[in-house]
Amino acid sequence: DTMLFDVPEGSYSNDPQNGNRIYELKSAIHTLHQHGIRVVLDVVYNHTYEFRHCAYQRMAPNYFYRVSEHGFSNGSGCGNQLATERRMVRKRVLDSLLFWLEEYRVDGFRFDLMGLFDQATVQTISKELLSRRPDLLLYGEPWSAGESILPESERFGKGKQRGLGIAIFDDEFKSVLLGEPNGSSTGYIQNGTPKLDENDLYTLLSGICASVACAHHPGKLADSPSEIIHYLVTHDNLILRDKLEHSLPDSDEAQRLDLTCLAFNILLTSFGIPLIHSGTEFYRTKFRNDN
Repeated sequence: DTMLFDVPEGSYSNDPQNGNRIYELKSAIHTLHQHGIRVVLDVVYNHTYEFRHCAYQRMAPNYFYRVSEHGFSNGSGCGNQLATERRMVRKRVLDSLLFWLEEYRVDGFRFDLMGLFDQATVQTISKELLSRRPDLLLYGEPWSAGESILPESERFGKGKQRGLGIAIFDDEFKSVLLGEPNGSSTGYIQNGTPKLDENDLYTLLSGICASVACAHHPGKLADSPSEIIHYLVTHDNLILRDKLEHSLPDSDEAQRLDLTCLAFNILLTSFGIPLIHSGTEFYRTKFRNDN
């Protein structure tokens, strides 16, 4: 429920009133740091929860949002999207990120729907944040949830993270491994190589190498393995156990456990940054809830 971006979510607090949520979050981050655990904040700057009466819209009508003759552009799937290409919107996003970095001392940011950001804003974010914390982890989703009125040439997307110190999710590698995220389709994990066509096999092998550009393949997705996030599942879609049960209805649990081990072996031995969604590693089920 993104509103004004700079206040922590209160539902996780013991007592969200009177500033306690702020104190509790700072205390949690400090304690995690004492135990050598870094903290990455999930940030949603591509839209706001409410827009027609939002403070941004009331302060500067139709400036903070992308609006056409047909109404608010809905590339977020939530009814609106921020116009990051505008100078003061870009400043608002950057000011917020610097606030979280300096006030809460987080160690990274995971960006939602970066395909709705303009490329110049992403470049500015990378330059300003990494100049303050070179070890900061910056990564996100290089896609949108729907069509945007922002011209394609100005949008951030796959391959445009190259050289910026920002990583992107490699969804193509994940789909080749497991098939489409919610259906009964299968991938390499369920079938092995015989069912892969030449393009899929290329995507699999390229993904294992983090799709890094080199003299032989200058057009590949990344300049460095640190620009690629490899994953089996994330917050949305079927979790791994449910996907295997759905796509292999005739298999038994022992077979699916073997395939889970195979999936993790590929994930953890591939170049790139591995991301493990909570519970996937201990065979959690979400009972086929894909949200």
